[in-house]
Amino acid sequence: LRQANELSLPHLLVHHCCQTNKPHLIVYFVNLNSLVFPSIVLV
Repeated sequence: LRQANELSLPHLLVHHCCQTNKPHLIVYFVNLNSLVFPSIVLV
């Protein structure tokens, strides 16, 4: 499951970053290993 999620994480981050362009996304990217992926989707 981790491998499949890892592929979706960067894809979603890039898309969200392009739409919002906020510094918060950078923090989430660094804390991706800490299960921050769901937080990005909610935000």
